[in-house]
Amino acid sequence: MLIIKKKRLTIPVMYLSSIADRLYGVILTLYIFSHTALGWNADYTSARRMCTAAYIAASLILAGHAVYNRKALLTIRYTLIWGAGFLFMSFLSCIGSPEPGLSFRNLIRISINFFFIFILDYKIKDWEGLRKILHSVVAGAVLAGMYVLASSGINGGEGRLGHHEAIGNIVNLLSHMSAFAIVLNLYSVMESFSDKKRIRFLFYAAVEAFLFYIVLRTGSRTGMIIVVLGAAFTVFLYTETRKKPFYILAGIAVCVTLFLQLSKTALFQTLYKISFQNLYHFFITGKAVSETSLNIRFEMILKGLELWLEKPLSGWGMGTFSELAGYHMYSHCDYAELLFGTGLAGTLFYYSIIIFSMIRLFRIKKAGNAGISVAAASGLAILVSNFSAVTYNSLLMLMYMLFIYKAAVLERENGLFRVHGYIV
Repeated sequence: MLIIKKKRLTIPVMYLSSIADRLYGVILTLYIFSHTALGWNADYTSARRMCTAAYIAASLILAGHAVYNRKALLTIRYTLIWGAGFLFMSFLSCIGSPEPGLSFRNLIRISINFFFIFILDYKIKDWEGLRKILHSVVAGAVLAGMYVLASSGINGGEGRLGHHEAIGNIVNLLSHMSAFAIVLNLYSVMESFSDKKRIRFLFYAAVEAFLFYIVLRTGSRTGMIIVVLGAAFTVFLYTETRKKPFYILAGIAVCVTLFLQLSKTALFQTLYKISFQNLYHFFITGKAVSETSLNIRFEMILKGLELWLEKPLSGWGMGTFSELAGYHMYSHCDYAELLFGTGLAGTLFYYSIIIFSMIRLFRIKKAGNAGISVAAASGLAILVSNFSAVTYNSLLMLMYMLFIYKAAVLERENGLFRVHGYIV
């Protein structure tokens, strides 16, 4: 008698899981590329919508899987508390806003971004999963840079990228995306260097050089500040150890030397010299400069803070600064924009996750740990750069904040708030 034993087919499931992960990574890369490189030109509306629809579909599938696997929802409970708290505070600000329609539209858009972040949090279960997400983000930035560079031409657009009719004015968006991708890619650079994988090290080093060239060509002050601070903080934290202080001094010396050499190049002199001189003059003397855009930005920030003091707790409604402050544009400062729109409560809730995560990262800091070093450096770069950019409504910024949070949590596989002893 022939007996056929039933066996579970695990290999096909494994392959399907691998294919699904790669497909999700490709969709995420295309979504980042479309929203970074294609600007706001009406000719590319269909392409952006297609990429967005694909990413929403992939996220909904993952959401369905998470709901089916009820225990999996416990892994994202802390980001749920964070996101729900911020959105609730924002909802309260919308109710009492002079522009409730505009405020609620912004709230809906940001709620979708938080939904994507919850899905990413569910998907990232270990350092390997986090690394895959970082690769997708960096790949999206590289594709965006290549596309804009090809559209502008290597020597076109008066040396600046992301500022011409073909794609619209996306100088800051392209620069910030590329700058943070540089910082995140340092994780792969240092990891491949530590593991002595030369081919990978050369590949990631080439990615760093290309993205830095993109930032340099945009002429964005904020982008350059992100790169310099992110790299300097990463090198310092990676080499920080009491036993070998030479590495700290050597790392700082290398960063300073490279920046000084860069500042002497013709491209840097053309795109950045006057901008940084004006910025330095403004902060040292407190007087206006010839560059009117810088004066207007500081004027908007001060105006936003002045109006916020009239409604310090609840704010004037999410995303209403452009209409209520009279400038018809955002304030160019994330802190002023959030304080004005959501009040002190909403602002503290939004930045709570990054502050608690950084406290956790510095507590568990280990010399030579690339993941922790890059995450902590990213947090410092975000806190500084957000003085000159509005990013709270950006999915990309939420992804960077999630990376910092997951790096803090994955080290000991424990909830962030529980680690700090806070009662939620």
